[in-house]
Amino acid sequence: MTGHAEMDKQLNEKEAKKQEVSTLKEPDNNNVEKGIEMKRQTDKIASLQAHLESDKLEAESKHLSIIENKREAINNNENKRKDLLDRQQEVIEQKRNEYS
Repeated sequence: MTGHAEMDKQLNEKEAKKQEVSTLKEPDNNNVEKGIEMKRQTDKIASLQAHLESDKLEAESKHLSIIENKREAINNNENKRKDLLDRQQEVIEQKRNEYS
């Protein structure tokens, strides 16, 4: 009985698909409107996908820029720290020479 029910189900699905195909082939206004709406939605999806890709690339670019700016700031701070240490060392040497 299960095999018979399964066959009936498959036949019903086949008939439904045949009906869909024949409906798509009929040139009535409803199908034209569906086609236009489908095209519009497909275009919108493509547009949103393009915007998404563009936003993703922009975000990655900003992220890389932030990383580069951070690296430069760290290097600048390191250079300033070295300069300060050098000046302090010079002052220490001058004071040492004054007292010697």
